[in-house]
Amino acid sequence: MHWLVCQKLNKRGSLTLAHTDPPSPISPDSIVVHACNCLGSWVVGFPAALMELYPGAYKVYQAYCAANNNHNNKPNELLPGRASSLIGSVLVIPPTAVDLAAVTAAPVFIVCLFASHGYGRRTRNNPGLDGTAMVKEASDTCLRQLPGILQGLKGRDGGAMVVYSNKMLSGRFEVNWDWVEEQILEVLRGWQREWNILYG
Repeated sequence: MHWLVCQKLNKRGSLTLAHTDPPSPISPDSIVVHACNCLGSWVVGFPAALMELYPGAYKVYQAYCAANNNHNNKPNELLPGRASSLIGSVLVIPPTAVDLAAVTAAPVFIVCLFASHGYGRRTRNNPGLDGTAMVKEASDTCLRQLPGILQGLKGRDGGAMVVYSNKMLSGRFEVNWDWVEEQILEVLRGWQREWNILYG
């Protein structure tokens, strides 16, 4: 899959169009930021595309959720004090040996923001998507960790890395993109790198 970079969030905090022709894939030594659930599932949308391109990273994410999730995917255990320990946290997945060997996509760091306990509708093994207020609270906690995380990631030549994301949280997480954009601009105020918005 190739993504088209349609917008750039630049260092001045304004959103500008940046069309590419032909569509350009993510460049090597980049950072891909996306929102995810705590159940180890990248089954639809942008995460599904990441799973297809980076199956090794997906396995790391799945194993991390299995090892750190304290509610065992059981909705009836999501009571006060029993919420997933992952919610509001961030997982950074470096390029994996599996994905580097496959050479199906450029090597990237994938940054996962745990924004909701589950996804979609509540089922026996899925607590479902959290309410918008809860998703915003978790997302805000995640986003405020980004400056330190992104600053610490360097490319193979030691230089600054370009960041990519989709319009995360604005689709299946049901959060208004304007709010997400404002949060990114606030936490990365004065940041000297590019943030590229991807469209499939």
